[in-house]
Amino acid sequence: SPTPADYVNALLSTFNYYNELIQTCFNNDLSYKQSLDKSTKKYVNENKITKDGGGSVKSSELLARYADQLLRKSSKVDGDDLSTLLNSLLIIFRHLDDQDVFQTFYSKLLAKRIIHGQSRSEDWEDWMIGKMKEACGFEYTSKLSLMFTNIATSRELVAQFLQKNSRLPFDFSVLVLATNAWPLQPAATNFALPEMLLKVEQLFTSFYIRQYNGRKLNWLHQLSKGELRSRFHSIKNGYLFQVSGFQMGVLGMWEGEELDKEFTSEEIQSTTLLNDAAMRTTMLSLVKTTVLKIDPKPQGGVITKAHRFRLNPTFRSKKLRVLINIPITSKKEESTKIHNTIADDRKLLVQAAVVRVMKSRKRMAFAALISEVVVLLKTFRPKIVIIKRAIDTLIEKEYLGRCEEDQNMLVYIP
Repeated sequence: SPTPADYVNALLSTFNYYNELIQTCFNNDLSYKQSLDKSTKKYVNENKITKDGGGSVKSSELLARYADQLLRKSSKVDGDDLSTLLNSLLIIFRHLDDQDVFQTFYSKLLAKRIIHGQSRSEDWEDWMIGKMKEACGFEYTSKLSLMFTNIATSRELVAQFLQKNSRLPFDFSVLVLATNAWPLQPAATNFALPEMLLKVEQLFTSFYIRQYNGRKLNWLHQLSKGELRSRFHSIKNGYLFQVSGFQMGVLGMWEGEELDKEFTSEEIQSTTLLNDAAMRTTMLSLVKTTVLKIDPKPQGGVITKAHRFRLNPTFRSKKLRVLINIPITSKKEESTKIHNTIADDRKLLVQAAVVRVMKSRKRMAFAALISEVVVLLKTFRPKIVIIKRAIDTLIEKEYLGRCEEDQNMLVYIP
């Protein structure tokens, strides 16, 4: 599978070649430009990569990932070139059959950039959202814009909290994000914070409830991160480990213990309350980065309750600030989960479109209803079989019914 950049550049190379040909040889003739538009839509959504990668949705995913690469701090593209590349990317965007897939991947990747402080700048993020708004309308980008409004409000709230609580035992920052704007999932596991962190979390929760009576905070510890200073190395001042919240909870168990102290997997899980899946990925990440030693060596990445862990006093790194918060989940697994979510969302969108049309028309032929639903859903092209299943589901739920004298006629049931 090609990289997002290679894939998008290959599509653009084809488009630019024929676009320049039309401009220089055919005086920008309108009929040729219309033909190029149709053919571009065809090869953007139907090519070897999309056929091997699950259909036209692959183009939308790769385009969103390419945009993510360009808008990250780590991108080496300068301002003028970035503007050119993003405008070129938008050419492909306008030809996507599955703009809802692009929107889903883009919003999730944007959320990651913001939460982990990896965004190039808010100005460039706002510029890109504005371009998508021009192409698809306000509704398409409303949640993306709301995310930045949310961030500004969160900053003000945290500043007020820190002003009133200036003597915290460590540097503390938090993002307060609205569930209706951010594509974030609740934690799939319980997690017991170390005592010192728990006290500050409770302090902020009390502050928030006083500010917004009636609201509730749900902490997403799976997205949290922090820094821990190691004191068990011969290096002056030790290493500064950049860790996830779960990793911090595990390593915190050695606070105040002897260097050779061992904990079993069962003891760690009992203390942190992590479920088996989160426990496995957290412990493997700490072993993989050699911060912890494991005994015996796990077979096939399987960690049993009998496995024992201890700190690695011989840990060495060329850098004093060491990133050990390395995700175990592959992009393929992440992509599969997102596509499954999109498939479920589409079923609901198709059902909503059917109800909207039938509520307006009251009575309609089966084939005509399918045609109107296809026109109504602008961000993706639903397959006929999906629309038929949606109609069958709505008949079962008694939102619709079949006309007794003509089974091809549907009626809306108020």
